[in-house]
Amino acid sequence: LQDKLIGVLRLIAREDKADFTADDEVLARRFCQPLALAIENCWLQETTNETINYLEAFTVLGQRLASTLDLEETAAIVLEEGAKLLHANAGHIRLVDAVTGNLRLIKAFGELSATLPALRGFGEGISGTVAQERKPRIVNDVLLDPKALATLREDTGMPEVGFLAWIRSEACVPLILRGRVIGTLLLQWNKENRIGAQEERLLAAIANRAAIALKDRKSTRL
Repeated sequence: LQDKLIGVLRLIAREDKADFTADDEVLARRFCQPLALAIENCWLQETTNETINYLEAFTVLGQRLASTLDLEETAAIVLEEGAKLLHANAGHIRLVDAVTGNLRLIKAFGELSATLPALRGFGEGISGTVAQERKPRIVNDVLLDPKALATLREDTGMPEVGFLAWIRSEACVPLILRGRVIGTLLLQWNKENRIGAQEERLLAAIANRAAIALKDRKSTRL
């Protein structure tokens, strides 16, 4: 389609079991053009529908965030709406503690959320590493990431067979506001994940919205 390859059409055999002819090739080529156009239109429709869904999701997130000034409730809303948008099974938010300078757990959900330490130092675990390096960390399979495995073993106190049923992949992004790291947002899935550029952009957009809302609520509470 417009000199862009979008796929291939393979014909195995004729119904009469005869060899394909030049006329068959002409017919196949004529069929491919409208087929390619139909496929392209379907892709465009899917993209449009996804965009609409994302816009609606961020509208809901904004409305819900505007409805509360409570810090923990704000964190819960971010986690809930972020998990819906990215189909995550667990997650947590940490904010930098003004007294200790460590990352304090503000809100968490998921089967193993009770095992999370209340404080995490910069450079410690996944959240601490993300905060220190100021960049996202995507783990599509924790079995292939030694640091993720070590952190999960330490946090849960379980062997791999114990926590892999609940956590198999994760993504963590820093919450940055006015050039300062104020916390981290981490989401987890119970299966191997393939987080692409689009999912990373969505996670970054959620993190940006969360950073503003959480900083405002934290300031209000103080």
